[in-house]
Amino acid sequence: MITARFIGLIVLCCSACGLVASPRLDLSSTNQETRDAAAKILRETYTPPARTNWDSLIASLKVGMSKSNVLQILKPVIVRPEGGAGTGTYEAEQFRLDDWWLLECHFDHGFLGCTLLPAPLEFWVEPPPHFTGLWTIYVVNGRKSYEIHYRDGKRDGEMTSFFDDGSKCVVTHFVDGIQDGDEMGYFRSGKTNYTGVYKTNEMVGIWTWFNEDGTVKYTQKRPIQ
Repeated sequence: MITARFIGLIVLCCSACGLVASPRLDLSSTNQETRDAAAKILRETYTPPARTNWDSLIASLKVGMSKSNVLQILKPVIVRPEGGAGTGTYEAEQFRLDDWWLLECHFDHGFLGCTLLPAPLEFWVEPPPHFTGLWTIYVVNGRKSYEIHYRDGKRDGEMTSFFDDGSKCVVTHFVDGIQDGDEMGYFRSGKTNYTGVYKTNEMVGIWTWFNEDGTVKYTQKRPIQ
C-alpha cells in the first residue's frame, strides 16, 4: 500500500531533482498555455519579498564611500547588474537584489546615496520560429509585461507593454517585423502620456506629451533636424 508519506517523499525528491516545475519556473516555458497557467497561480499566491530585507545592507552604504567599496559590499547579494546612465562624472547604476527589488546607486567622485525601487523580475521568452498569434510575457507576480502579435515569426500588429500593476504602459504597432504606425503611452491612471507615429522604425511627424490632467506638456517634430 502506498502511503501519503511515501507519496510526499517522492514529490520532494522529484522537486529536488528539478522534475517538478514551479509556477515561477514555468514563466520561462516556451509553451504559452504553461506560462498562462503559471501566471494565474502567481497572481493569486505571490508575495513580494519585504523591503525591510535590505535595510541593513542599505545602512552599510555610507555617503562618500568609493565606488569600488560600494561594489564590494554589494557583490555577495547582487543577482545581476541592470544597467545605468551617466553624464560627466555622475553615474546612476541599478542592481537587482531579488525578484522584486532594484537598488539604484548614485556616484559622483564617490557614493552619493541610493534608492530601493520595486521592479518585478521579467521572464522574457522568445516565441518559436514562424509563430503566429498572441504571445504574452509575464513578470514574477503573474502580471503581464507584454502582449505581442506575431505573424510567421515576426511582430505584426499591436504590441502592448504593461506597468507592474497590470495597467497599460505603451501601445505600439508593427508591420512584418518593422515598427510602423501609431504609438500611445499611458500614465498608470490610464490617462494619455504621449502620442506619436512610427514609420519604418523611425519616429516621424508631431509627437505630443501631456500632463496627467490632459493639457499639453510639449510637442516635438520628428525626426529632429
